[in-house]
Amino acid sequence: MNHKKVHATKCYFGKRFDTLGELKQTIHEYIHYYNNERIQVKLKGPSPAEYRTQSSS
Repeated sequence: MNHKKVHATKCYFGKRFDTLGELKQTIHEYIHYYNNERIQVKLKGPSPAEYRTQSSS
């Protein structure tokens, strides 16, 4: 299994959703977190969004 599938599965595995909309919202929130907020060790600390801001300055 590739790492993207593992990360995506973490956001919803073992949880119960009453509607498809709840599942979609959870996945959307996780993707936002993953792409913008999580700390990236290989970037030496900043989140991806912070890194992009620093790089473009």
